[in-house]
Amino acid sequence: MSVDGGKVLPQIWSPHACFVNSKDASIHRSPFSNIFLQIYSNGSVWHNYR
Repeated sequence: MSVDGGKVLPQIWSPHACFVNSKDASIHRSPFSNIFLQIYSNGSVWHNYR
């Protein structure tokens, strides 16, 4: 089964990353979203941003 990760991913809960004692942080943005989303038969979810 193939799904659009950009539409499905916002519906899946994921914890927020927290970097303790960080002086500066930024998230790299790209003109094209490149998201890999894999849902296993046991219900596990793995997603990766590139």
